[in-house]
Amino acid sequence: MFLGSRSWLQCADLIRRGATFHGLPSVVNHGTMEIGDNFFFRSSPIQSHIDVKRRGKLVIGDRVVIGHGSGISSHHSVEIGDDVLIGPFVLIMDTDHHYPGNRSAEQARGPIFIGSGCRIGPHATVLRGAHIGEGAYVEAGSVVSGWIAPGARVSGVMARERAPRTA
Repeated sequence: MFLGSRSWLQCADLIRRGATFHGLPSVVNHGTMEIGDNFFFRSSPIQSHIDVKRRGKLVIGDRVVIGHGSGISSHHSVEIGDDVLIGPFVLIMDTDHHYPGNRSAEQARGPIFIGSGCRIGPHATVLRGAHIGEGAYVEAGSVVSGWIAPGARVSGVMARERAPRTA
């Protein structure tokens, strides 16, 4: 089922043209949300989520594709550049949410930046404070925390640049 942007992004502060959904996503905005041109958000067969908290900000560039079962949570700031492909079941979280045993404690937060032309593989996790340079490729199942150089190919928990293969 394909649905237009207006039915699911009514809560966004800015929606450019051509935003499309496949499935029934959960989209909540209590902060600031900006969506670029030709955004595609897949939410079938597994529901995807976007949750922007009161002081949070989410900026999604043009021609961004997000796979099913993915989640984006912004308590601080998440910026996704143009032409980014995010695979299914990817989690992007700019906070640790809460501390075990103390849900009322202030959460550690840090902005996330995903540069233009990046590829984030399925089941990857992008944690608070991550900066992924333009054109970088994050392999499936990786966990990103910290700085990833532009054009780098990274993998692992914590994601690091892969050494070139030798014969």
